[in-house]
Amino acid sequence: MSIRSNKQQNQQTAATIRQARIPSDLSYDTMSDFGRDLFDISRDYAESGGELLSEEEIEVEIARRRGGCTEEDAA
Repeated sequence: MSIRSNKQQNQQTAATIRQARIPSDLSYDTMSDFGRDLFDISRDYAESGGELLSEEEIEVEIARRRGGCTEEDAA
């Protein structure tokens, strides 16, 4: 299967938005300082009404910020 057909197949799939969750075998108290910081930032952002992005939207945003081309540019 070519990369092009994979992209077309992925575009037909509805975007899934998942909020970060703490794995069941990990608690806030056993997280690293960095893990707690990331979790706190994520929670604060969601509580302030921040919009969660789908994985596809994240990839587009990363490409935009890095000056790369998006799928729209490649078409």
